[in-house]
Amino acid sequence: MPRSSETLAIPDLPLALWLEADRMATLRVDRDAFEKERQVVKEERRLRVDNQPYGRLNEILFDRTFTTHPYSTRRSAA
Repeated sequence: MPRSSETLAIPDLPLALWLEADRMATLRVDRDAFEKERQVVKEERRLRVDNQPYGRLNEILFDRTFTTHPYSTRRSAA
């Protein structure tokens, strides 16, 4: 699952929140935009995980380590 984070100085927080609010207000969610973004995410995964010698190591470690924790990637049967 793609994640992003930002590091900024406290005085820049109002601008960052305004920019994020503007991005969300003009968010376009239609089939074409969704498929285009999906292809970008698949390509990023291919480059950063699938094509690296130890690319899946982090996924495997999390899968084996957090078996009953909310961080678990395992899907419950319920």
